[in-house]
Formats: sequence, C-alpha cells, structure tokens
Amino acid sequence: MRKIPEYWLDVPGSKKYQVSNYGNFRRKLKNGKVKPIKSYLKKNKWMVVKVDFNGTYREYEVHKIVADVFLEKRTSTNMVLYHKNGIKGESVLLGWRVLLDRQHLL
Repeated sequence: MRKIPEYWLDVPGSKKYQVSNYGNFRRKLKNGKVKPIKSYLKKNKWMVVKVDFNGTYREYEVHKIVADVFLEKRTSTNMVLYHKNGIKGESVLLGWRVLLDRQHLL
C-alpha cells in the first residue's frame, strides 16, 4: 500500500500556522523557516494543540481544524465527523467519514 504524501495548508484565521493532512501543526517563522508544534492528548481522549487563532490563545481540537481545512464545509448542523477506526486521538484525514447525523453512530 502506497503512503500518501503529507501536504500542508494555511489555517484560516491565522497567518502563521499550517496544518497537514496527517494532523501535524507547524508555525511559520518570520525568517521563512517553520517550527513544528506538538499536539497532546487531553483527558477526554482528543488530540489538542495550543495556538492562537483569531487573536485567542487556547487549546483547539486537532481533528476539527483538519476537517475545517481539508473537508467541505458542513451543510447541516447534524453532520458528525466519525473516526472509522474508533481512535478519537487520531487526526489523520484518511481515517474519517462524515455522517449525516449522530443516529448512524449507534
């Protein structure tokens, strides 16, 4: 099985952060270099990263940012991001599917 290459996109709401299709974060420095940012597992089992977006410095769930950047925008508020393998801490784009509502999770 071929591995899909990692690629990076800018995060909306920030001029200095990028996220990859594998859920990795990095910060663009003024000198043109990039610095990786570590994400960590919270007690609720979600991977989070502490960065500032839109002027607010706090923890953000990695999978939500990856979905906002790489997936189509939600057309319904009932749509749920579901981790196919059941591992909530995994933020790799390929391991997800979007369900129409939470009833399909049962």
